[in-house]
Amino acid sequence: MIFVDAGTVHAIGPGLTLLETQQTSDITYRMYDYGRPRELHLEQGIAVVKAKTAAGPVKPEALPLNAAHGVRGTRLIQQHYFTVDRFDLPSDGTLDIADAAGKPHCIVALEGGATLKASDGSEVELLLGTATVIPASITSYTISAGANGFACVRSMP
Repeated sequence: MIFVDAGTVHAIGPGLTLLETQQTSDITYRMYDYGRPRELHLEQGIAVVKAKTAAGPVKPEALPLNAAHGVRGTRLIQQHYFTVDRFDLPSDGTLDIADAAGKPHCIVALEGGATLKASDGSEVELLLGTATVIPASITSYTISAGANGFACVRSMP
């Protein structure tokens, strides 16, 4: 996990796939665009660049989970505006989640597939490469991994 603090000039190189979680904002200042014909914002970008930020690698921390049979949870980052966790479930593993009640959040499937069964009775398939938004009204849910296991990232405020 690399934390890119607001006001940090950064770029994404070719051939990378990344998941970007950010605080709510509708402003991006583009200072360079690799020859693409999109608008640049040099003056605005320079005006908000910070000389020192908290940007850099973040050490992951194990999450204490009430789960058995090889289910793992990792806190990738926790900042003022957001938290990102990773969950790894073995083949046919399950994980009960109730710590995000009242918070809308997003689950992105990284490996395998799973089923999410929510406290309101709804059910959704979590498929590789897809993002699923969990409404704040869902108080708890269970993720059940398929035969090949499942890994996901959860981003929440």
